[in-house]
Order: sequence, then C-alpha cells, then structure tokens
Amino acid sequence: MVREKGYIRHLKMGKGYGFIAKEMEDPAAIFFHANALMEAEFKDLREGQTVTFVKVPAPKGTKAIAVRIENNEENENE
Repeated sequence: MVREKGYIRHLKMGKGYGFIAKEMEDPAAIFFHANALMEAEFKDLREGQTVTFVKVPAPKGTKAIAVRIENNEENENE
C-alpha cells in the first residue's frame, strides 16, 4: 500500500465523513469516514489540514483509509 499526501478539502462534522484532495482546488476529492482515521479524532480535523492516506477501491469509486494528520509547522500555525 502506497501512502499519498493530500489536504482535507471538506468535512461533514455532523455526519462523520469528509473529502481529501491532492491539491486544495482539486475537484477530484476522495471520500473518507471518521473510522478511517489513525491517531486522531474526527472532531480535531480542520479543512485545509495536510494528511497522508491510502487509496482503496470502494463501491462508489475510491475511498481513503489509514488517514493520518501530518504534523508540520504549516498545520500548527493555521
């Protein structure tokens, strides 16, 4: 499994899911569910945050699993 880097593009806090894009303006966002998070809680996520993830096939296309928040100064200073 290859880890990829992206950004949280949109979150649906009340529903427990969101979308990750390779670039912030990328229209091809990848779905992820709160249970795909590693070492973080859904409530701690922010749009624009850098994450790494693994893409896998899903019934409606592709989804992200093993989502991890990247710890870097860019995220901490936002």
